Amino acid sequence: MDRSSQSVGTSRTFTRNQRDASVSVMIRAVGYCRVSTLKQSTEGVSLQAQEAAIKKYCAENGIKLLDIFIDEGKSGKNLKRPAFQKAMAEIDARRANAIVVFKLDRMTRSLRDLFTLLDSRFDGTENHLISLCEKFDTTTAMGKAYLSLIGIIAQLERETISERVKAGIDYITENGGHFGAIPFGKQAKINPVTGLRELEDHPVEALIVQDIINMYRELKEKGGVIYEKIASALNEKGIKPRRGKWSKYVIYNMLVRWGVISQKPYNTEEANYSREEASKVIQELHLSGRSGVQIARILNSQGYRPAKSEKYTALIVYGLIKRFDALDLMTPHGFAASLKKQDLSLREIASRLQTAGFLTIRGGKTWFPAQVASLLNNPDPTQLVKQKMGG
Repeated sequence: MDRSSQSVGTSRTFTRNQRDASVSVMIRAVGYCRVSTLKQSTEGVSLQAQEAAIKKYCAENGIKLLDIFIDEGKSGKNLKRPAFQKAMAEIDARRANAIVVFKLDRMTRSLRDLFTLLDSRFDGTENHLISLCEKFDTTTAMGKAYLSLIGIIAQLERETISERVKAGIDYITENGGHFGAIPFGKQAKINPVTGLRELEDHPVEALIVQDIINMYRELKEKGGVIYEKIASALNEKGIKPRRGKWSKYVIYNMLVRWGVISQKPYNTEEANYSREEASKVIQELHLSGRSGVQIARILNSQGYRPAKSEKYTALIVYGLIKRFDALDLMTPHGFAASLKKQDLSLREIASRLQTAGFLTIRGGKTWFPAQVASLLNNPDPTQLVKQKMGG
């Protein structure tokens, strides 16, 4: 339930340094009120009392109050509340740059959720959080100092959680249990004594593992390409991994995991700084469904290194993936495919291709729906750059 509030005549502004310029920003706020039970709505800090306090504060401090969103009979244990989500939508859409609450626990009772909100939305630069009871206001110097203190507490909590998780993992591994994903060739079982998850050979996959190891040893004696031949042989036989298809990278990493070959060490003469080769690996692994963390781990294990960093990280990988997507839009096929995802008709896509100046496969300037259909089904690999008419 949301109730509109009348905006005050004057608007509060604050100034923040932005490089060498100062920018005056008007505070446009949404209010938020909550009670967890219907009984509480008439006793204690009622919705009416919260709403009145928010309106009064905004009027006295020159804050433009756009709206007040109210959750009645909703728990504060998480953020999944309809009115609160509407308030956040106003912040995300940049219609509002602050939220005002009577008390922090009206917004959330979870310390973790509060830390998440402060970190992701209310960092005291663009968007602000104002709580009346705690005198918490990130538009002020004191509020920002308070925010820094909360950041320290949040970091302490994260480190504490990390230590607990590590202790739990250490306990599992020290007692013969397994933590994490189940590798290919294995399956999980529960030890009836310890209650921990342990690994045992998978009846089918373990045989495939042994076949891969045997193929590797035979091909190694003959010399030449090894991993690609193994991957091709498995794909031709219709043998499938748990997802995607076999590739030389999948084979290599499995052989490392099984201890058949040694992983390439970091920072040695074997390090490969070729961005072109790394890009090919990233594209193939991205298309096979690997995450940024997994791709970075595979690149590092195979000796690939970025030019300006010790090793690949998920952030570097995602940056390169975004660049691939941007480059793809410079090809007729990539451009047409992006329009197809927007549910445009073949005729509309043909018109857009023509307007953008792409040439047809035969070098023509006019596109027809049939040509678009052919392009989407059978992209021409030779069209690697955007071709402008008359260019």
